[in-house]
Amino acid sequence: MPATSRTAVELLTIGGARVAGKDQGRGNIIVGKSADLIVLDRNIFDIPAEEVGDIKVLRIVFEGRTVYLAESGSVVDPRGDYLYTP
Repeated sequence: MPATSRTAVELLTIGGARVAGKDQGRGNIIVGKSADLIVLDRNIFDIPAEEVGDIKVLRIVFEGRTVYLAESGSVVDPRGDYLYTP
């Protein structure tokens, strides 16, 4: 039986954090946890499964800092140093 989008997201977020033993500080968005997240160009729960591969990542936030921003194409390491700027 295929997983739903919601189940897949849970497995890859809080589920992955639990397996790694890091669910006290990661895995879901709660005050006090590390802000590791991605911003997508559309809601994955509102599209057919066949279109999930077409989703674009707009921003990546790691430990509360933006490390990738699609509009500029810049990649930044968590310390804030630019690794790549087109």
